Amino acid sequence: MQELIKLEEQYSELLEECAGIIYETKFDLALRDIEWRHKLGEAIANSALLKKYAHGKGEFIERIGRDLKMSKSLIYQCVDFYEKYPKLSTAVETFSPEKKALKWSDIRLTLKSGDQEEGTCDHKKTNTTTLVITRVKCRDCGKLISEIKENGAEN
Repeated sequence: MQELIKLEEQYSELLEECAGIIYETKFDLALRDIEWRHKLGEAIANSALLKKYAHGKGEFIERIGRDLKMSKSLIYQCVDFYEKYPKLSTAVETFSPEKKALKWSDIRLTLKSGDQEEGTCDHKKTNTTTLVITRVKCRDCGKLISEIKENGAEN
């Protein structure tokens, strides 16, 4: 019985250690994720090319995004992030009191909406149609028996 209790204590200690490792590693990864986005925003915001082609900023940002294989919205967010928080430590300190683990999604919510410059959106309506796919599978083996594709309601 004594040995069983000792094993349970060791197991609990191991679980606690593992949980700590996971938490610290996830925290470090999240911070690194934020750090590279800040550095990217800094590089673009301070680029002489951005200043030179400020009148065509959208096309410039779109080209950077395309060449880096990233969305232009992400590029805008990185630039906005750097402009709002020129010092990364300020951003971390701003969010840290309320968040144990800071994530990019926390910061992104405080930024302008992606590729929209303030006051430039004219809110053009876009109709989208939902595609509904119904799949029928065999209860016994799971094999797909039929698939029906239908247009759903417009949004």
